[in-house]
Amino acid sequence: GDGTVSWSHEVISAHMRDTGRLPAFAILPIGTGNELSRVTGWGTYWDSSSKRQLATRLHEVSEGRRCQMDRWEVLVRSSN
Repeated sequence: GDGTVSWSHEVISAHMRDTGRLPAFAILPIGTGNELSRVTGWGTYWDSSSKRQLATRLHEVSEGRRCQMDRWEVLVRSSN
């Protein structure tokens, strides 16, 4: 889901920041929070028992378009 995508991107990006290149990610809606997958057009559901769906999805990923996404973080501190 969305949390796995966010965590994966954070970890990989941290290791690649020095190169100035960030990898492309494909999202498979396997988890429960699939809003990112939905809004980027990859759907909200994954039938893990369907080998045909896997082959179709891998083909779609290889032909898919890239889009840039913003990531940000909020740090809340006490005013005390």
